[in-house]
Amino acid sequence: MWRNGMRIALKDREPLLDISVFSGYFDQLRELLFQTYEIDYSDAVYSVDVLIEFFKLKKETPESFLILPQIADWAWHEFIVDTKNYHQFCDQYFGYYLDHVKAEKNSDTEVLLIEKYNATKQVFNALSELRFDEEFWVDCGWKSPEYRFREVPNYESAVECEELGDDKSSIDLFWIKDRLIERFGWSGPVSDQAIDQYKAFLSRKTMGGSVLRSSYCDFVWREHILWTERYRSDCQALFGSYFHRPSLGITHGS
Repeated sequence: MWRNGMRIALKDREPLLDISVFSGYFDQLRELLFQTYEIDYSDAVYSVDVLIEFFKLKKETPESFLILPQIADWAWHEFIVDTKNYHQFCDQYFGYYLDHVKAEKNSDTEVLLIEKYNATKQVFNALSELRFDEEFWVDCGWKSPEYRFREVPNYESAVECEELGDDKSSIDLFWIKDRLIERFGWSGPVSDQAIDQYKAFLSRKTMGGSVLRSSYCDFVWREHILWTERYRSDCQALFGSYFHRPSLGITHGS
C-alpha cells in the first residue's frame, strides 16, 4: 500500500471508507473542471460522475483493464495533480495508490484498445445507472484533441516564470517534450524553455522554491505528475520521498 508515495504495511491500514464520504470533494472537483476548461457545467458533472463509477469498478475488480472516455480521464487528471488529496483518497478508499496508466495507441494495438473501450462501456452500462452517450466514448476529450483551457499562457511568447537560476536537476525529461507539444500546442522552443525552468525549480525544491499556478513551469509539473509511476520514481531518486504539488484548497468530505 502506498501512502504519500511510500509503501506501508497492510496491518497499518485504516478501515476503508465508502465513496460517499468524498462527495464534498467531488462537488468541488466538478466546479474546478467548469472553471478550468471551456465546457458546459453539465459536462463537468458528467465527467466526474463517470470517474466516480470508474473508481467503484476498480475497487470491485482491481485487476480489470478499463479505458475511460477522455472526458472522464481529464477529470481524473485534475484529481491526480491535486496530489495530497488524491493520495488521501486512494489510501482511504482503495487501500493503495491507483496509478494513472496511459493507453498507448499504435497500429498494432488500436484494434485491441477499441475492444477494451467497448468492453469498458458494456461494463459501465451493465453496472451503472448513468447515461452513456456515444459522443463521450470517443478519444477526443472535450470535443477537441487538445485541452481547452479558459485561461492559458501565450504559448509563443517568452516563458514567464519566476527567475530560478541556472542550476538544473539532472533528471531526464526528454520524453515530456512531445507530450507538451501534443497536449498544449506549444512550439518546440517554448517546450524546451518550460522544461528547463521546471528542472531548475526541482533543483531548488529543498531551498523553498515555488512555482506560479498555471505558469509554464506548472504545466510541465502537471504532466510529470500524471505519469504517476515515473514521477514517484523520480521523486524518490531526487528527494527520497514524494514531492507534492500544492493543494487546490479543496478537501474531502462536506
